Amino acid sequence: MNYSRPNIIGMDGINFNIFLNNGKNEVKLIV
Repeated sequence: MNYSRPNIIGMDGINFNIFLNNGKNEVKLIV
């Protein structure tokens, strides 16, 4: 699992999949 950022998100399971599916929404997920 290599993000462009460190492990900002505590939830690596659900959010990781959402990251892959929605690259544009990653900012919304982090914030």
